[in-house]
Parts: sequence; C-alpha cells; structure tokens
Amino acid sequence: METELREARQWLHQLLPEGTGVLCAVSGGMDSMVLLHLLKSCGYAVSAAHLHHGLRGAEADRDQIFVRDYCRREGIPFVTERVDAAGYAAGRGLTIEEAARVLRYRFLAQAAFQLGLSYIATGHQLEDQAETILLNLTRGTGADGLRGIARQRDQYIRPLLLTVREEIESYAQAHAVPHVEDGSNANLIYSRNRIRHKVLPQLLEINPGFCAAINRTAHILAQESHLLDRMVAERFPIREREGALAVDYGAFCAAEPALRRRVARMLAGQMPVGRKDFSAVHFEAVANMGRGGCLVLPGGVFAAEEDGWLVMGLMPRPHPPALLRQSGETEWNGWLFTLAADEETETGGDLVALAPDGLAGPLLVGSWRSGDRMADGKGERTMKRLFADSGVPVHRRNSVPVIYSGGKPVAAFGVAVSSAHAPRPGQRRLVIARRRKREAE
Repeated sequence: METELREARQWLHQLLPEGTGVLCAVSGGMDSMVLLHLLKSCGYAVSAAHLHHGLRGAEADRDQIFVRDYCRREGIPFVTERVDAAGYAAGRGLTIEEAARVLRYRFLAQAAFQLGLSYIATGHQLEDQAETILLNLTRGTGADGLRGIARQRDQYIRPLLLTVREEIESYAQAHAVPHVEDGSNANLIYSRNRIRHKVLPQLLEINPGFCAAINRTAHILAQESHLLDRMVAERFPIREREGALAVDYGAFCAAEPALRRRVARMLAGQMPVGRKDFSAVHFEAVANMGRGGCLVLPGGVFAAEEDGWLVMGLMPRPHPPALLRQSGETEWNGWLFTLAADEETETGGDLVALAPDGLAGPLLVGSWRSGDRMADGKGERTMKRLFADSGVPVHRRNSVPVIYSGGKPVAAFGVAVSSAHAPRPGQRRLVIARRRKREAE
C-alpha cells in the first residue's frame, strides 16, 4: 500500500513552490493530521487552524488541546477560535451541519487573511467526495452539485481529494502521525454519517471502485460545466444597473430552460455572498420568473425583472430617518425634500400633501419599519400590504420615503397617505416635495 502519498505530493509541487505559506485546517482527525504532516514534509511554511464549534463538550476541548500541543511540539504556528454553532444554527434556521460549515469557512478565511496566507488546505479525501455528491443527490441538484468538491477553488486546495482512506491510514502508520477520533462521526442523526455508514458501504459492495468512478463522473461534469459557463458568459453579457447585475431579459426569456438556470447561477456566483446557499430550486425559480416578478433569495439577494432587464443584487438596507427641516432642504437617501404650506399643486408621485392639523411633533423621513400600519381609504393595513398593493417590489421598499409623525407613518411617496391626515378640499395643506439630489447639482 502507498505510504508516501506520491500523487498528492506531485500535485502540490506542481501547484505551489516550496516555501509557500499554507494554512491547514486541522480538526485532529486522521485526514487533517496526515495533511498537516504532508504539507510540512513537502517544505511548505504551514500554519494550523482549529475551530472549536462549541459542540461535543469535553471531547471537543480534548481535540483543541491535542492539536495545539502537537503544533507546539512540531514548531507549527497555531490559531484557534471557539464558536457557538448550535446557537448560530437556531438563529438562522440552519442545520447544525450547515451552521458548522459556514462558521468553519468563515474562520479559515479570516485566519488566512490575518496570517497573510494565500492558500487554505483542507483534508477532504476520495470518500468525502463520494459522500458529498450522494448528499447533493438526496437534496436535488443540477450539474454543479454533481461536480462535487473542487480540488482547487479560489484560495482553497484539497491535496488528498484523489486519495483513498487506506493510503491515508498507511501513511499515518508509517510516519507515526497521531490523531484523535471524533465520536460524532458515528452519530446517525447527521445526514452525512448515514450516507457514510449505511449507503456508501452498499455501493462499495456493488463496485469496490465506486468512489473513484464517481470522482471520474464529477471530473467530466466539471469540464462540461466550465465550457457551458464560458458559452453563457459570451451569450449573456452582464451589465451593471444601479449597483446590481443585469442581463437582457428578452434574451433570457428566449433561451432554453437549461440556459436560463445557468444564467441564474452565473449571476448568483458574482454576488458578494456567493452562491453556496443557493440550490437548484432557487435557480429554477429565477429561470421561470415572469415579467415584473421579484424573488428574495438566500444571503439577502434579490432577483427581479425591471424595464427589460433581469436584475440580481443585494437587498438594500433600511436608511436611518432624517428630520424634515421647516425651511430649506433635507437630504435623505439621494433625495432632497422641501416643506411648503398651502401649495395648490396636486399630490403626485414626487410630492405628498398632509393636513397639518393633528400632526404630532416634527416630521421625519425614513425607510419603512416592519410592523408599521397605516389607514388609507381601504382601512388600516400593514405597510408591507400597502407596498404590495401599490406594486412596489420587495427590493425597492427600503428606498421609498416614508413620512413619520409622532413615530407613526402618515404617508409613503407614490404609495398612500394616511386617511387621518389626508387634506379635505379647501383645507390647509402641508406639501412635502422631493427631487433627486443630482438634479440640483
């Protein structure tokens, strides 16, 4: 049995010159400890990073101490952090597995940045690749999910990805590489463990070379996917539109469903949050979105059709309120607002008129707030419902100026005016007008 992991060594030397700084993710298990030993033996300036997920109690404390002490003995720089994966999962509606993955990769990226390292190595091996593809299949996936884990993607490298477990075990024994066992790996409450202990052994009985076979399939699909990505990028050039990304909606609608899904993936992949939390369901929804549609997607991303463009971007955050000045102009979110009394101008999209009687204290202009309600001619409704009935898409709502009096909304530009504060014919009026700041410059 191979004890020197020659294929992994060769791949590393082709990728990185000796002496390159590499951050190694080390859990304390056999795979990551072998990877740490391999990187050091190959002549790389390796540092180790260990994340304590706040799970498994004393066993997790043991793992953290084990990795720390090993690195001290071997003279390997060591960084660690403790997080609350269970609390993070509960607060965001994630599984423990999903939360742990998000926190782990966030920690690794931050550690690499702080240490000034361009590469992060993880101990994924061939069985991990097979498990990942099978897990993606259970969730429903497209070609990207069947590509599995990439051996190199951005700053992440996985030198052991083509290595079978028996070779890793032989290397650990030959070089006396210590490790600890994670008791949670046997817990069948986790989906990956059920695949590892129940499903994968059955497939290996059918074909002992199943892991290598599924990796070959993943490699073929990755090559074909890269080709499709290039073709889509050429056919659907991306434009920038008001801080978001956009492609021609007419060309998008005329394309085949498979290409529309690929366009959605292309746009999502260029979002600052990435597309790791997107699934085939989200891309299918974008592909089938009709004219005037709007979708809220993972990571605070939206997709919408606007003025003949398919637009994808980050949901704007609410803008803090500003006190409307009695004279002069008030600036808020790129708009200039003015107050005037007894104006005869009809109320329109760029101004609202209020009856000054009954207004409580100074007026503010700001974004809408969840839970706010306002009564118009159809009765009291939530601001969310008022926006929806007025056709204001979700991603535009935080930018709609809402006028507040006494802490309560009394008007929203282009949407509604509170029936309690709408002026009657012949009644004195207070008019609030707006214009784009750039128009005044």
